[in-house]
Amino acid sequence: MRLCRGLCSAAALVRYEKEERMPDKFLADALLQRLGLNPCRFEFIASNRDFFFSDLRSRLERLVNQKKAEEARKLLSLYKTKITERDILHRQYILLLEAILDGENGKYKEGIETLKEALSCTKCDIKYLDDREALLTDIELRIFYTMAKYLNYLERMDESHKLYENLKIYIDTLKWDNEKRKEYYPHILYRLSEHELRNLNYGKAGKYLDEAEKILVENYKIDNLYEILCMKNTKKDFMWALRIILESKDGKITENGKRIWENIINQQSSEIQEF
Repeated sequence: MRLCRGLCSAAALVRYEKEERMPDKFLADALLQRLGLNPCRFEFIASNRDFFFSDLRSRLERLVNQKKAEEARKLLSLYKTKITERDILHRQYILLLEAILDGENGKYKEGIETLKEALSCTKCDIKYLDDREALLTDIELRIFYTMAKYLNYLERMDESHKLYENLKIYIDTLKWDNEKRKEYYPHILYRLSEHELRNLNYGKAGKYLDEAEKILVENYKIDNLYEILCMKNTKKDFMWALRIILESKDGKITENGKRIWENIINQQSSEIQEF
């Protein structure tokens, strides 16, 4: 079955559905994510072990976002000592973060191999996303997204574009998960627009860029905002984007940056009304 692929047996899934057994939090989350449901909307009584790993992941994410690679690797080493061979979802997460840390050091080839290993934890591979009926957990989606970025950095453009295109198709079907759309979609659109520009498809490239900019503006996101506005060659927008990016901290927009953003949007709205 697609739903339980690499996560549990079909027999175990039936027992979970009949409430004869309870999965741990991470398995329950993974199954819900593949169903297109947001686990945050459900109540779950986590064990002490689940709580420990959840806290560990939160600490790791902070360290990775803050570019504290050495501290993150030490914490990953601790993580490894706390899991068993049966903890495939934890192993997959550890491999993902190791690949991300490799990427921070420019080790994209090594990172891709680690990401492939991470996919294999749940019996998945790079070709799986070609299947239009594919079901992914959030971690699997993040692995594919990271792999597409690394392939692009290595200038393996055809492979990268295929992954980005498949990711767009997959996310387009996930209307429920607005957070994932905001997180991944603008960068995916930006990379797809690059591909269209290389093929001189200016109309399609412009459409992708406009859509990406709209999502970024609506959600105060700065990822690729600089590059998108450079590509659109809009000098005025480019200058205010620089101001907002300078106000960012750890890759996130600050309250002062939000105020600048809102003032500019209000100013643009006034200019449109006057016109």
